Amino acid sequence: MLKNTFWGFVIVALLIVGSVWSLKDFSDPETGINLGIDLRGGTELVYEIDLDLINPESRATILEDVKAVIGNRFDAFGLKEISIATAGRDRLIIQLPGFDNAELQQMKQQIERSGELSFHLRSTDQSEATLDAIEAQWRDYEARLKAFNVQGVGTAPTLPTRRVVRPKDDSVSTAARIAVEWDEDGMVSGRWLQSASFGRDEYSNPAIAFSFSGIGAQKFGELTGNNVGQQLSIVLDGTMIQQAAIQSRITNQGRITGQFEPDYVNGIVTLLRAGSLPARPMLANEQTIGALLGRDSVDRGMKAMLTGFTIVVIFMLIYYMAAGVVANIALFLNMLFLLAAMQIFRNTLTFPGMAGLLLTVGMAVDANILIFARIREEKARGRGLAQAVQAGYQRAFWTIFDANVTTLITAYILFKFGSGAVKGFAVVLSIGIVASFFTSIYVSRLILTILIRNGWVKELRMMAILTNTKIDFMKRAKTFTTLSAIVVICGLLLLGFRGRNSLGIDFTGGARLITSLSQSTSETDIREIVADITDDSGEKIFADVQVQRLGGSEEGSTSFSIRTRHMELNTSQPWTPEELQPGAVDSASPTSSTDQFRLLVADALRERSLLAPDGITDVVLTEDPGLFRAKINVIAPTTVTTSNLQSFLTEKGFPATKVDNRIQVAALSEGRALYAFDVEATPTEELQIFGLEEALSAVWKGGINASEITLSTPFPEVNSIGGRVAADMQGKVFVSMMIAFFAIVFYVSLRFRFQFGLAAIVALVHDICFVLGALALGDLLLGDWLTLKINLPVVAALLTTVGYSLNDTIVIFDRIRENLAGKKRDVDYTDIVNTSINQTLNRTVLTSATTFVVVSVLLLFGGEGLTAFSYALVLGVVVGTYSSIFVASPALIYFHKRSVTRREEMLAEFAAAK
Repeated sequence: MLKNTFWGFVIVALLIVGSVWSLKDFSDPETGINLGIDLRGGTELVYEIDLDLINPESRATILEDVKAVIGNRFDAFGLKEISIATAGRDRLIIQLPGFDNAELQQMKQQIERSGELSFHLRSTDQSEATLDAIEAQWRDYEARLKAFNVQGVGTAPTLPTRRVVRPKDDSVSTAARIAVEWDEDGMVSGRWLQSASFGRDEYSNPAIAFSFSGIGAQKFGELTGNNVGQQLSIVLDGTMIQQAAIQSRITNQGRITGQFEPDYVNGIVTLLRAGSLPARPMLANEQTIGALLGRDSVDRGMKAMLTGFTIVVIFMLIYYMAAGVVANIALFLNMLFLLAAMQIFRNTLTFPGMAGLLLTVGMAVDANILIFARIREEKARGRGLAQAVQAGYQRAFWTIFDANVTTLITAYILFKFGSGAVKGFAVVLSIGIVASFFTSIYVSRLILTILIRNGWVKELRMMAILTNTKIDFMKRAKTFTTLSAIVVICGLLLLGFRGRNSLGIDFTGGARLITSLSQSTSETDIREIVADITDDSGEKIFADVQVQRLGGSEEGSTSFSIRTRHMELNTSQPWTPEELQPGAVDSASPTSSTDQFRLLVADALRERSLLAPDGITDVVLTEDPGLFRAKINVIAPTTVTTSNLQSFLTEKGFPATKVDNRIQVAALSEGRALYAFDVEATPTEELQIFGLEEALSAVWKGGINASEITLSTPFPEVNSIGGRVAADMQGKVFVSMMIAFFAIVFYVSLRFRFQFGLAAIVALVHDICFVLGALALGDLLLGDWLTLKINLPVVAALLTTVGYSLNDTIVIFDRIRENLAGKKRDVDYTDIVNTSINQTLNRTVLTSATTFVVVSVLLLFGGEGLTAFSYALVLGVVVGTYSSIFVASPALIYFHKRSVTRREEMLAEFAAAK
């Protein structure tokens, strides 16, 4: 029992008040808890790279190289679900969570800055004429470089030896332009930098600390040593951020000081650590987008989780009665403290983070079940209520501590070496573990102490199942381990056989369409339309579809991003080249799977009268008197009239003799509508019938309403797109898991014995392989009805499985260690393991059952978007429970017997030698 309950009550009360106050704006989308792009949506940025400035030999990999550097930069903001994907040859699609403008601008700076830091001598001639000549020389250089790269004209131009830079707004220089040396003798490139970090100057103002590697230190020493007294300009991405007189030779390290804000310094340090971009991306488009998983999936998933959570709360009340009330209070406080910490530190909650939340709930429930089981055991030994509670908490403490620490180690490793969504999962899990440990060990004990001391609770009655069992689990251990090995091997072989077919869009990439619809439609309707597209045999073609709203509102939109994995190419060519050509993304291969995807979706949407028409339809060329007639479909503000359009066309030189039959089809978005009108004109050299669309596009340009009037197009964008998950993320997840496994072995070896750590790892590897194999099998057998591809949410489910399985295994191992205490070396080890499993069986079954209920509700009612995630979680809970008994325990016995055998052999060898 706790001695000082008053101050404990005060501390907990203050924490509750502080948490409630921090969550007062919880539901506010701007000031409340940050939700990731998969849960709430955010902003989509489309960047283009000017390939004309890139050497043709490097163009094939330049986009992936830029993507990798930007991904490394975003790792510094790794609590966010940031999506980066390549599109076509020269585009990056980056999706950022939330709508905070200041945060968005910070992210855009991280994308758009090249990150090229360099040190330059200031040129002696700073006359206006010289500056103009240098800028003209650079313009000529870039023009020649483009001509050489694109057309192979002439020879590769030589880089100019000087360049004009413009000072940062708050730099010490007052000049608008400064000429600096740009050759090897007058500069040192930032590529030689070894490290960069946040520092302070002599007045404690923020500064950029840097150090050079060996060659860089030599070059920097030569530059500064040979030019003492001259001005040194520090340039970042063509902008001078600082200049100073060289006072002495500087070699390996230094500081860049100035009137810098801390955020600015942190941003520069992030850029330098991630490396410079091989090409600078230019922003082409920016728009608001909906939740990646879809609002319907998010809502259904949240409701399913809350339903499962409610069932667990009710179960705890029924099974543990008064103790269940205490456990539920601790559980609610655990969630309160976790969400408050997320809000206070402005961490972004992503769907993988929700998986961490789910695991936290499971561990919190498990901790209370462990404690109550121990209290029951102490009461069975004849202790009074107060003594039983005290002893129960003391005996459960180290079991809960070990389980939490091992999971916390895993979370830390995943955060340190993972990226993006994996970090989000790790952060939520880490906060949840700390909150769970505090509420389970201290808060629930505090409440029970107060209730017992005041006489409000005189007895803790609990229901009981599976108590005093004596099942010989290890009798069939060999059978179960053999079966497990066969199942895992078969699953891995199937996974290898299926290959990319088992992977979702996040890993494989695929095709992406941007739609333009004639009327507002919901995400759910669009997803169902695309998912219901079938081939001639009636089988669904697209097994993995992601639909994301672009603009509009949560009720609906006319613009959506539709993504799917690349389907097998239909060699029967069901469409003619004329049908394929208007939207073909690759004219050399008009029957690409991306084009087939576009046409199938177009057919499905047209059947429901949802697709906006092409810009020009019903084109007729008359032989006499040589006129053409066509219907023009235009998207324009709702304030535009027929006469407005006719006047606009006439003013821009379009020879329209007839413009009528204005038709306002539907409002495409706020204040904009689709208009259709007929036109008659005489073909001219400037305006040919087959060049009508290009000519009209030219007409729009430069006019007062040019940005407001556009030709209608069913699919403004059609692209083959790379996976959202960067290629190196797969490697990062694998490496981080391996490091976590070694860390677990190390910790468990310290707290238990080395063989305990090895046995735990065997169980974890078994569980991961089993779930992956089961996903591949499920996708093969149920792929026509369920979406079971391995995607980013599945990665989160696998990580949750690791945490759950590890927690389950540690509980049994802790009881084995306790039962071994004081026993002789010749004790029956198998009997000890069996006894320990039976003693913890009640806890194992109850914990598994409560967690299983939550994830099963999620699987049944979470919706199609969460099917793979919840399916993997259900498997993870089942196999995690199974492996702790039938994989980890037999493995521990095997390693123990090997250890004993080796010890006996060594003793025999020693005795023989003696």
